[in-house]
Amino acid sequence: MTSSSMVARLTEKAATILLMPGVWTMCAAIPLCAYKSLKGTPYLGYLAAAYGTWYVWDLRSPFTKGGWAVQWVRRLTWYRLVADYHNFQVKIEDKKGVADAAKKAPVIFACHPHGVMCAGPFHTFGFDHCRGAQKEFPDVSWRVMTIKATFFAPIWREWTETLGFIDASRSSAKAALKRGHSLVLVPGGAAEALLGGDLQPALILNKRKGFCKLAIQNDVSAIVPCFTFGENELFDVLDLGALTKGINKFTKAVAGMTVPFMTSMVPKRKDPTTVMGKPVLLSKLKEATVEGQIEELHAMYVKGLQEVYDKHRKEFGYGELRIAE
Repeated sequence: MTSSSMVARLTEKAATILLMPGVWTMCAAIPLCAYKSLKGTPYLGYLAAAYGTWYVWDLRSPFTKGGWAVQWVRRLTWYRLVADYHNFQVKIEDKKGVADAAKKAPVIFACHPHGVMCAGPFHTFGFDHCRGAQKEFPDVSWRVMTIKATFFAPIWREWTETLGFIDASRSSAKAALKRGHSLVLVPGGAAEALLGGDLQPALILNKRKGFCKLAIQNDVSAIVPCFTFGENELFDVLDLGALTKGINKFTKAVAGMTVPFMTSMVPKRKDPTTVMGKPVLLSKLKEATVEGQIEELHAMYVKGLQEVYDKHRKEFGYGELRIAE
């Protein structure tokens, strides 16, 4: 076997584990293996007590304390292999503009589309490999927002926290911004994951203005539109009609998440590329009232995102961008 084929196999294994629901299996296997190895010894009780103490002590961190991250974990070679598997890339249209805005105050990076696994935000902001945004903005600290259920699952919660993830709620966002962290969020939310896999992506954005209100009320300097071309093509999703709607209505109400029905658990190689657009500066707002500023900022943001999309869509073979609601 040649060295190149060995690398290809290794990167495929890495992607298989890290960009599919199998991560849940991996995280569940850790306590199960520990239980089997330590069963019948006093160490099992000590281990359970130690983790239980940590779990309780750290429980509020991603909700009210701004979360935490471990840089050496974010830089693991494993994550670089996943990026190599996909040939993941980041393009920044106005690096100086984003850097200058981040020096003044925290920035909100808004990512589109959600996709099945949010690979764009993971690669761009969660992992700190040679192709991520951290290399371009080494002085910027950010927190990536995700669903609350993430932080109640043992082991899984610690894995996501090491990457800088926090709860996707207003209170956790304010806590992170207060501590000087910028935010990474997906305005379309879980519902957007069900919208598309073709080259005419649909976004849920028209009624999603909470991130604009958050920016205005917490002295954020700018909102940066980010669009990942190739996000929706990583997995093929089946639409089972009423069954899909019924199941996802239930899971969204209970856990705040949707469950796309995928035809394969292994992500396809589609060379996803996140394009980071020009920052939409809050200093340019002209409206006097908060309500007026929210509407103005949202309109400015949608225009900025559309410009990013229209500038690059032909390069990736994409059609018109659709705003579903």
